[in-house]
This record gives sequence, structure tokens and C-alpha cells, in this order.
Amino acid sequence: MKIIFCWLFLSLNLIASGAEARTVYYGSTPETIRLAYGGATIFRFEKPVRTVSQAARFTIKPVDEENPNYAMLSVEPRLVKATAPVSFILSDGTMINTKLVVVPAENSEKIDSVYDFKAQSSLMAQANETAPQMGKIDLMKALIRGDFVAGYAIKELSMEVETGLSKVDATLTRLYTGPEFNGYVFRIVNQSDDEKVEIDVRKLKIGQPNLAIFSSVDRDVLEAKPSGRNVAYLKIIAKPASLASEVLLPISWVKNGKDGK
Repeated sequence: MKIIFCWLFLSLNLIASGAEARTVYYGSTPETIRLAYGGATIFRFEKPVRTVSQAARFTIKPVDEENPNYAMLSVEPRLVKATAPVSFILSDGTMINTKLVVVPAENSEKIDSVYDFKAQSSLMAQANETAPQMGKIDLMKALIRGDFVAGYAIKELSMEVETGLSKVDATLTRLYTGPEFNGYVFRIVNQSDDEKVEIDVRKLKIGQPNLAIFSSVDRDVLEAKPSGRNVAYLKIIAKPASLASEVLLPISWVKNGKDGK
């Protein structure tokens, strides 16, 4: 009993301090929320939650069940893999639609442990009181130059990503996570001795629905390996719910001037 009390005390302190919290500004469209299997994720709302619908694949309860506060809920997946639309209806009738996606706890990308849900109208009000957030163009410039960005966590990685093409390698080398966007830098290498690869950013996708917002590549055709012009860096700005493991890289072989798999 003492161990449980200590765990609860530490958990509440973590929540109160806002550690690992990500703000989700909800509107009319569902918000994708990633949950790590094997533990609880905290959802915090501006008003108490009255009803939760379509939540059979998750255990949802107040963080402190002895003194329940329905504006602060613990959400824990029941299944290792699950995706479900779950709606939270607040005491004033506001409906928050989400798409809850369970991912492995050992996923190398950042999974937030606390989510704060706020109306998009509050974001507009905040924008009038504080300095404007970094826009996607400015963030893209930072990705290209490798700059530090205030408010963004920067992680150097060497995460291999499936390309769908033999002799073409892709690696996530840098990840930016922030309040409004995620930024990704992928290194794509053509290892073929005699074939070219095309990168068409118009076909880029991350997740379903597509969460990619903006992208840039420094070389849209990768020559064969002997040329030395066989490496490109693809930079992507995406919504904060995106994951690099769900990227569909827009690459294809170029044969006789035409695309081909």
C-alpha cells in the first residue's frame, strides 16, 4: 500500500509539473494521439469529461480514483496493437474527437506521456498575447541548416526506414519535436551501380490520413553510385502526431527516362 501511494504521489507531481506534456488544440477534425502500450498516458482537459464513447480497447479512468477528477484521465491500451476513434464529451457538451493509436513502448521515436487538450480558439487568443510561433518555412530553414530552434527538442538518430526498393537505403538522421510541428531529416542513398532513382515530394505521405505538411529535397534524382551524386537529404515538416516509421518515401526507379518500380 505504501509503494502504491508513493507511486501515485510521484505520478501526480509529474503531472502537476507539466513534464513531457504536449498540447493538443482540438477542432472539428479528429486528432491523432499516440499511446505507448504497457503503461498509462495522461489526458488533461479544460473541463470534466462527462462521457467517453467507443473506448472498449482502452482502460480510461481518473488518475486518482480515491479523489476522482474527471478533467484528468488515465488512458491505458488493452491491446498491443489498436487503433480506434474515441470521443470525449465534456461537461459543457463540447465533443473532442480523437484517433487513438497504440505503438510499442520501445519505439525509438518520442511518445508523449501527458496530453493537454485545449480548444483552437484558445490558441488564437494566446497568439495575440505572445510572440508568434515559428512557421513551417522558418522550421524548414532550420532543418536545412541544422540550426537550434527554441521550443523544439532535437534528437540525432540513425534509424533505418523501409524504402520499398532494393539497393536504396534511407535513414532518419535528425528529428525535431515541438508544439506545432515535427521536423524530419532523411538521408537517402542509391546503392545501384547502373540505375537512377527519382524523388517526387508530391507523393510523400506520413500516416493515414497524411500528416505531412511541407517537404524539400536537395536532389530529386539520385545518380548511380559510381557518379558520387547518389545521396540526397529529404526534409519534412509534419503535424506533431506524425511518426517517421509511418513515412511512405516518394521514390522510384528511373528507366529510359520513365518511372518504374
